[in-house]
Amino acid sequence: MLADEEFTGTEAGGALINSAFGWPAFISANTLNTGPAFFVAAPGVRVEQTLSDSTTVRAGIFDGDSFDSPSGDASVTRHGLHYRVGGSQGWFGLGEVAFAPANSPARFKAGAWIHTAKFADMRDDQFGGRIAASGRAARLHERNYGAYGIAERTLAGKSGEAGFVTAYARAGISPKDRNSIGWAVDSGLACTGLFPGRAADVTAFGVVHASFSPRLAAFARVDDPSAPAPDFEQVFEISHTATLSERFSVQPDVQFVRHPGGSTALSDAFVIQLRVKASF
Repeated sequence: MLADEEFTGTEAGGALINSAFGWPAFISANTLNTGPAFFVAAPGVRVEQTLSDSTTVRAGIFDGDSFDSPSGDASVTRHGLHYRVGGSQGWFGLGEVAFAPANSPARFKAGAWIHTAKFADMRDDQFGGRIAASGRAARLHERNYGAYGIAERTLAGKSGEAGFVTAYARAGISPKDRNSIGWAVDSGLACTGLFPGRAADVTAFGVVHASFSPRLAAFARVDDPSAPAPDFEQVFEISHTATLSERFSVQPDVQFVRHPGGSTALSDAFVIQLRVKASF
């Protein structure tokens, strides 16, 4: 199962290519091997209950490490099917409430996640000293967790029709002592049929800001004082999906990345790409 197919998603974010607009950085950067999201699924159980015309709750529990590899090797078995669940890699759980008031253009989601594995402190060793100075093993935290909120609004039109415009804002936070990303926010806008004669095309714009943990920055300053410490990473993306037929589309896309990798160690970058999609 893929948790990102049902949890934390936004309509406008689905029109963008950068992964931070899908499975958010405040989860993907803080769990083992990004958690159960594209491109690696994990064994899991998911339940959903509709409480009213406007309120739905859903929850899922998944294998804590989709790769079964703390080092991040996605191919630890030649057939790609991993058998181990639980144990030292823990479990990943996620719960979400979706609220869409009747006759309102606004929609809201709120959720929380927990991972039951052990996570290393970003700065302190097991005796309370600084890892970079002592060289001792990091302090281990028994679990990891976080929370998030999403607000979406239809600005014009109806979904799936020309003239449909939707926007969203999403934010999440996690403990800064055991996570590289302390908090992250992203926002996006998508317009269907923006150009005359192109009723099915979707034009989208998005921006992400991910703030790195101050404990991680403190570790970096001691470990290598000459290198810039992690602070934040930002992505700006504009994309246009041109639907040429029911089975074929092309998507030119431009991204600007500030502080790639989370610091000024690397120069800012432009990414220009073209996605071609064919379905049969």
